[in-house]
Amino acid sequence: MKYIVLGALLLCSMSLVAEHQNALKKVYFHRGAHQGIHTKSHPHIELANVVFYFEEKPRIESSVVQKKSETLHRLFLPNVVVSPELHVALQAVHDQAKEYPFDVQFVAKSSPTEKGLEITLTYPTDTVGVKYDYFNSIGLQKGLTLQLVNKELIQRINHLGRQIITTASLDTPRVFIDCGHGGTDSGAVCHSVKEKDVSLEVGLTVADTLRANGILVQLSRERDEFVSLDMRTTLANQSNADLFVSIHANSALNSAAHGIETYFFTTDLLDEGDCFLSTLWDRNKLKKELAQKCALSNRLASCVHGAVLKTVQSEHSVVDRRVKPAVSQVLLGAQMPAVLVEVGFVTHAYESQLLSQKTYQERLASGITTGIMQYLGRA
Repeated sequence: MKYIVLGALLLCSMSLVAEHQNALKKVYFHRGAHQGIHTKSHPHIELANVVFYFEEKPRIESSVVQKKSETLHRLFLPNVVVSPELHVALQAVHDQAKEYPFDVQFVAKSSPTEKGLEITLTYPTDTVGVKYDYFNSIGLQKGLTLQLVNKELIQRINHLGRQIITTASLDTPRVFIDCGHGGTDSGAVCHSVKEKDVSLEVGLTVADTLRANGILVQLSRERDEFVSLDMRTTLANQSNADLFVSIHANSALNSAAHGIETYFFTTDLLDEGDCFLSTLWDRNKLKKELAQKCALSNRLASCVHGAVLKTVQSEHSVVDRRVKPAVSQVLLGAQMPAVLVEVGFVTHAYESQLLSQKTYQERLASGITTGIMQYLGRA
């Protein structure tokens, strides 16, 4: 009798595992330049990047059907469930992808034999490739990045035998300044100081100073308005910016935390999934080019961070919280070298007081500008 009971319990346990649901929590679509694979002045390996967040790391079942000129790529994520709100978000990704040389469709499967999220990619075999990787997010959710890459450009690089992707135009560099948060998204708020206000004031001053030095500048926002994270990167990518600087103010549960820190993205933070390119040479070249962008982001972060500290520490005692790698949506989605600067903690009594002062905001902006000019070789 006990064996029958144990068997029933085992079957019940297996059923619960099989039925365990993994909720899709968020989705972002970081779009590249409209020129797509035909961009000549600012070629980019990354065409677009779809980023998903889940409760748990999803399992992926992949199948590829190649025709003469077209590839049909199916990714199935078992037991993933999609809320009505995220159904709308996935439809938006499908609609926005129509501007690019690929199609992406999402279908939530709920039949007894197949439950989960089906992603179907259709793209030209000769010009587009696909790779996906996993990552852990700050909020403990599990991330998946699905990247569509410029296969034609990779093969051009192989043919020429040298890097052709430039990181900064020598004559007229273009800088994208991202003023964090805005509108209904106040960011961190404490001691009557709002992160969105600090980032806007500092960002506008940085933009004005760069323009006065002959640098082309575009901002993610110039007033108190909401701009989604993937729209910020899309604006930067489509402006063909040479570098991306995102400005934020920090917060912590520990009110004693204070100081300045700067982040950059590195592929070392990714748990490698799979890459669908024709040859090992192509895959290695893609990895090398993406690593080069990360290295340049690290150098940009060091320039900006060092200059900001030097500028503010001449008048104030500010802690150096160092340059650090991190997975952030704006860093993940930017096609150019990118950094995120946390200029201080609104949750720290003294530092929040400084952050609210116009003279201190101008000092922060001066440091950021100096770091950018140093990176561009114009300091």
